[in-house]
Amino acid sequence: MSHGDLNMRNILLEKDPSSGHYTKIWLIDWDYAGFYPPSMEYAFMLAIPGLPQSWVNYVPFIAGSYHQQYEFFDFLQHGFLALVRHIGEPNTDSVTDEGAREKIIGRR
Repeated sequence: MSHGDLNMRNILLEKDPSSGHYTKIWLIDWDYAGFYPPSMEYAFMLAIPGLPQSWVNYVPFIAGSYHQQYEFFDFLQHGFLALVRHIGEPNTDSVTDEGAREKIIGRR
C-alpha cells in the first residue's frame, strides 16, 4: 500500500509530555493512497514542486531507492505532456491547414 502524498506537512510527530521524546508518528491525508508498485511512493515524493533539499535527501531512506524507475516515470510524464500540447495545436489532419501536417511529420 502506498500513501501517495507523503511529504513534510502530512507527517505529524507526537511528543510524550513526561519524557519530552517523540513517541508516535501520525501519517495524515490519505486521499491519494492506493495499491501501487513500491517505486511509486518514491516518484510521488519527488513529484512535489519546491521540495527542500533536506527532504529530497531522505526520500530514498523513507521510500527505498528507485531512481531508474523514477527516470522512466518522468520520461513518460514529459512524453504525455508533449502529446497533449501537440493535440492542442492547430488541426493537423485538415488539408486546409496550410502545411501543418507536413511540418509536424518533418516533410517540409
